Amino acid sequence: MTPTETFENQQLFEDFIAYVRSLASLTEEKQRKPLGEGKWSVRDVIAHMWKWDEFFWEHAIQPLTQGKPLTYHHLDFNSFNENAKIACSSLDWQYLTEQAAAARERLVAAIRSVPPSEYDREYPDADGRPFSLAAYLLDFAEHDTHHRKQIDNVLGR
Repeated sequence: MTPTETFENQQLFEDFIAYVRSLASLTEEKQRKPLGEGKWSVRDVIAHMWKWDEFFWEHAIQPLTQGKPLTYHHLDFNSFNENAKIACSSLDWQYLTEQAAAARERLVAAIRSVPPSEYDREYPDADGRPFSLAAYLLDFAEHDTHHRKQIDNVLGR
């Protein structure tokens, strides 16, 4: 991955902060609006994103920036996502959006503390698989873009 591509992915990753805060004033009806038939609601997507950010903070980014081993194990994504949805279902919407933004801010600050020349360095996760900041930023820039498009479509933005 080129430094330019990594920088662009980092910008997309950081843009999520302002994006999620832009959703803080949604009505209850819009928060709970499904993205399609049988799909998650806007609220569920934000909960899902927040909980993944917390997971990667605890098990990958924080340990990496502290020079400690990564504790990230590969999970059953469906179970993780369902648990995130349930855990956040009754939270106040403004609290949920602010927590999601704050979790991403913490990740951004930590990633910025790493020299960009180290972004391609691979660290073994707890399963022995390689983890790099460049790959992480690519994955989540794509993930964020996917969900932002879904939310914007359902909200008519």
